[in-house]
Amino acid sequence: MASPQLWVGADHTPAVQALHTALQARGFPCGADDVEAGCFGDSTAAAVVSFQIHAGLQCTSVCDLQTWRALFMGEAEAERWWLEQGATATDLRAIAAALKCTPYWAPNVASAKIQRLQQVLPGVAVPEMILKEPLNLLVSIDDAVACMVELTSLLPGKDVFALMALQPSLLRCDDIPERVAIVDRKLKEWAPKVDWCDLVSQHPELLQRIPDYYKDKSVHELPVYFLNLISIGGGGAVQHGGNSASLADSSTRNLHL
Repeated sequence: MASPQLWVGADHTPAVQALHTALQARGFPCGADDVEAGCFGDSTAAAVVSFQIHAGLQCTSVCDLQTWRALFMGEAEAERWWLEQGATATDLRAIAAALKCTPYWAPNVASAKIQRLQQVLPGVAVPEMILKEPLNLLVSIDDAVACMVELTSLLPGKDVFALMALQPSLLRCDDIPERVAIVDRKLKEWAPKVDWCDLVSQHPELLQRIPDYYKDKSVHELPVYFLNLISIGGGGAVQHGGNSASLADSSTRNLHL
């Protein structure tokens, strides 16, 4: 039996009730008035449009055959597509949590965005990056370009594509200049011999860890693994109260975050 087409004014039918139930299950609830009355009103039309955008369909506000199929078959199809891209079961749960209520859960929308991001990030394996950081699909192309331009300007001569491949969550940072300034200042304070630009290009996670966790800490408060990282980068010496100290001296301390 063919699924009926439904639009505003289709009232009091089992198909409308099924539509309300399906939209609710997919995270696009209709208004209480429509649900209680069993009618296809304005709130149902709005929910249909939101779902059609999410599924990458033409926005008509009419629940047609394509919309019915997307409602009842799109979930399995999306999961299968993501698994075909190399996602593990664990990856799939994280991807679903990040993208299920966005258009990028739909294979056709996700695939198109991945292709566009690949043009912006030619040195990065974008499909693999998205499996690790699915929220990067929500970054606009303009913002992705701006991020790469800022990194190129602030880290001259460094391979910013390799940097992004190592720390793909940086693509979502909208404060790259501020982060670079904090890292520059703190590394010069902690380890004056460090070429901070070289160190960051090898360990881009510092652009997140230092501003987020360590920007107000003295070198005595840094964890041992962090001292190890900057000590190696600085030729084995960090700054303790104006005096250089070796990693061996530092690592004997009971250091905590």
